Amino acid sequence: MDDKLLSVEEAAELIGVIPETIRRWLRTGEIEGEKFGRLWRIRESKLRGKAKTQITESDQDKAVIWAA
Repeated sequence: MDDKLLSVEEAAELIGVIPETIRRWLRTGEIEGEKFGRLWRIRESKLRGKAKTQITESDQDKAVIWAA
């Protein structure tokens, strides 16, 4: 499996949050990322291992549920 590097925007879209949330999680260490100059990159496997996206059928809202 190819471990794709995602931009902040791609990671946010993948799990249904805004990019600023991903940046905050990176700054606080809630998710791991790699910094290249001023740009953050997040390994898809790390992101998927950390959070799961659940879509509720009633309102189609996305909620992030953190793994224990």
